[in-house]
Amino acid sequence: MKTIVPVIAALLLGAVSLSAQEPYFCTMAGHKLYYERYKPDMKKILQTTTFEIESVKPEGDGSRIEYYLTLRKGNGRTLYGGRTFLSVDVNSEGDVLLDVAGTARAILQGLSNSARIKSEGENTILPSNMHPGDTLPESLCTVSVSGIKLRINIRDRMVLREETITTPAGTFDCIVTRERKVENGPLHHLDNWVDNWYVRGLGYVRHDIYDKDMEFEGSEILIRIE
Repeated sequence: MKTIVPVIAALLLGAVSLSAQEPYFCTMAGHKLYYERYKPDMKKILQTTTFEIESVKPEGDGSRIEYYLTLRKGNGRTLYGGRTFLSVDVNSEGDVLLDVAGTARAILQGLSNSARIKSEGENTILPSNMHPGDTLPESLCTVSVSGIKLRINIRDRMVLREETITTPAGTFDCIVTRERKVENGPLHHLDNWVDNWYVRGLGYVRHDIYDKDMEFEGSEILIRIE
C-alpha cells in the first residue's frame, strides 16, 4: 500500500470568503492541477496526479472544498480504481484540515466496493499562518481493511524556510515544510520524509520524497493548471 496523502493547492476565486489569509489548498472551482512524479534522475515519470476542483461551499465558519483525484502510473494506467471524489475543510483562520485516513479510505474503496474499509483519527492541520522555524502538530490515524489495520503517523513536522522555485507551471514564492510519514500494518512498513513547497493560494507545487535515512527517492512537481 502506498502513502496516500494528498496535500493540494488554490487560487481564491468566486463568492465564498475563506478567511483573511488564503489557505494552502486549491479553491479554483472548475480548474485542474496536473502533477508528475519522477525518479531521482528526474527523467522517468513514475506517476501522475490530477486534482479537479468541483466546488467551494460554506461550511460552518469556514468552507468545504470538493474535488476529484485521479492517480495514474507513468504508463497512463489508472490506480486505485480511477477518479475518486473527496473533500477537505478550511476553517475560519484559513487552516486546511486534511482527513488523511478518510482520504485513504475513499481511494482504497475504489479498488473494491465490497471491501469493509473504515477509518478514524486526527486531521493533519496545514496552518495558514506558517513561519520558518515553526513546529507543526503531528497526527495519528488508522485505516482498517476487512479488519486489517494500518496505522499512519505524520510526525516531526516543521517549517524549514521561504524559497522561490520554478516549475513548468510557473515561478512561485513558497513556504517549505518537512514531515515524516510512518505507516505500519501486517506485512507493510513505510518510513519516509517529505519536503513540501506550498504557495498561498496555490497549494503545493512540489514535494520531494526521501527514505528514513534522507536518501532522495524522487519528486512530484506541478506541471500545469487548466
